[in-house]
Amino acid sequence: MDGKIKTVLLLLVLTSVLLAGCSGGQSESEGEGISTAETTPTEPPSGGSSNPYDTANEVSPPSEAADIHNMVKSILESVFGGAKLTGYLSGQGTGGKGISLVYVVRDPIDSAKIQELKNRIASQGYTSLYGGMEDNSFGFQFMKDNNVLLVGGEIDTHEITVVWGQGS
Repeated sequence: MDGKIKTVLLLLVLTSVLLAGCSGGQSESEGEGISTAETTPTEPPSGGSSNPYDTANEVSPPSEAADIHNMVKSILESVFGGAKLTGYLSGQGTGGKGISLVYVVRDPIDSAKIQELKNRIASQGYTSLYGGMEDNSFGFQFMKDNNVLLVGGEIDTHEITVVWGQGS
């Protein structure tokens, strides 16, 4: 299992790095079709909360990520009591297209919530291929039709990275 979790986390990092050259909320050259992220600042809470969710700035997803964002955000909100998209990377190449979405969730990530997250993604028709938890990290890979979905993060934090890819 430890080799598989390391592979999932490595795939998350590699996909993010590969897509970083394609977008990151900044417009690119003409013809690329990449939209600029629009931030919606949140009001700071009174009393100075230490929860990153309270001070996170939410961004709008790119149009090509709307469907996956709507599904994932709904699941994250139900499992963690709230979720804000705080960043994304998206791109398209000869092998297909991919999107990396970064969310800050309200409640801290723990093993019970990770299992619930995995079950809710599976209830959307995705098949869990492999993944699990090791040390303080978790990662899972899912497949549906020609789409791959990777979900990862760290226990006791508030950030979850979701990578979605579609082969051509």
